[in-house]
Amino acid sequence: MAIDIAYWTDLYKKFPEVFQIIKIGGVNILKILPSKFKEYFPKIKEYLKDKNIGSKEQVLHKTEILKYLTLKEINFDEKNKLIKKYMKGEYWSLYLLGRRALIEKNNYNHNEVMKIKNEGRQLAGNKGLRIINFVIQGYFEEIFIPLLKHQIGILKIDSEIYTWFNTFLDSQMDFFPRAIWVMNNDSDTEIKMDLYKRCVTNAFKNINIHTVGEDNCKKIEDTFIELGKDKSFPKFDFKKKEELPKSGLYTYAIVIKN
Repeated sequence: MAIDIAYWTDLYKKFPEVFQIIKIGGVNILKILPSKFKEYFPKIKEYLKDKNIGSKEQVLHKTEILKYLTLKEINFDEKNKLIKKYMKGEYWSLYLLGRRALIEKNNYNHNEVMKIKNEGRQLAGNKGLRIINFVIQGYFEEIFIPLLKHQIGILKIDSEIYTWFNTFLDSQMDFFPRAIWVMNNDSDTEIKMDLYKRCVTNAFKNINIHTVGEDNCKKIEDTFIELGKDKSFPKFDFKKKEELPKSGLYTYAIVIKN
């Protein structure tokens, strides 16, 4: 949908430092200044949230402009520029959804996170959900970006780096060794088999399980009790951590003993 120009004019009047007026074909255009935008973004976001609006159309305008500004903020981030350079378009679109979901998660907007995840699933099935989950849980910062930087130092040629990075991401879609996401419809048996695949078949020592809600936590901990009695499964310790206070989002960090 097109955003009412009045909203941009209003932002320009409130935050003139963020914009530059340029002329294209005799028409005045508002250009966003990246450095100033990064500095003022929190104030702009708060201003738009507090802005008194009435009609349904105005609500849509505000929602769209907030989404646009959030994506601008993501694009100005240096590490995201690096990823965009070497990531194919489909993955980049899903990555942007993940960054939006992360912002909403940190603002305790769980319903918005679920909406974004559903959007990703509609766009690309389980692949969409997986990329968004990778972003939310910090695996791009922890694993993917360091690996990408390492390969940039080895391969040197952009086309080869691009091919390597997307082939690597493809390989993580069906089996991501570092983590498991437990959903409401996952059974104890499925959790057990996922852990077997990682800790027995592939001998990984550190695994995270991510989930939502106490019912799923009980399911996971019941599985741990079973595995603790299973002589073919290695001995392990685990720690449960709530990702954000009172969020209902939990991570179990599993460490296999030597």
